[in-house]
Amino acid sequence: MTAVGQKLSRMLQTMLSRLSMNWWMIVLLSLAIAVLTYIILREPSEDASSRFLDALSRLSVSYVTGVIIYLLAVALPRRQNQRNIGESIGPRTRKIINHADETLGWLNRHSSESAFDRRLVTREDVKRLCKVVNPWSETVVRLVTDLSRQATVVEMLGHLKIQSELEIQRILVFSIYLDTSFIRLLNQLLDSSYFVFCNAYFIGEGLRMFRPATHNLKDVDVQLFDYFQIINKLEEYADTHLK
Repeated sequence: MTAVGQKLSRMLQTMLSRLSMNWWMIVLLSLAIAVLTYIILREPSEDASSRFLDALSRLSVSYVTGVIIYLLAVALPRRQNQRNIGESIGPRTRKIINHADETLGWLNRHSSESAFDRRLVTREDVKRLCKVVNPWSETVVRLVTDLSRQATVVEMLGHLKIQSELEIQRILVFSIYLDTSFIRLLNQLLDSSYFVFCNAYFIGEGLRMFRPATHNLKDVDVQLFDYFQIINKLEEYADTHLK
């Protein structure tokens, strides 16, 4: 899917998640109208106002009946689907959070600085960390695409970014069942400057452009810090809503 297609898809998903009516207020109003008109029309009358109130009463009762049918046929099954989907969304969200922890973990292991905690790391911490990490130092993980050698730090960061993006796309398939705030956080990750940087320099052909000019990760420190901040918000949401 093209970048434009992904953008349009995310916009549509967000719009669908917001299409919810506050129909409980309408139901209560309809019931109130039906009761009031019944009280007013207890004494038979044939004038125009009585006929109008009778029609209004019938309309209100019809609306309430329609809402009850909607609850039984749509809302309750949908709520059950939300519970079922939530059982898979929680673990997928935790994977996205774990990818961020792994990203910081690789930076910690390949630096001379003290190990930083993603929840507590400051902008200055990330800046200092990125200055001392050699992006081309080898990790202990072998590349799936080339088992003859070990992956570099930037290749691992690019791999983790791709895995996070896949999990986000799998979650957004069920966007119609998701909270708007949750979708907003996922879209913030997809649109984050860190993901854009990874796409440009840490994956595929971008590595060849990045390698000759760079001996550390100082050009990505701001993007990394902002990425960790979004992940912190996502973790707060998960702790509250996806237990």
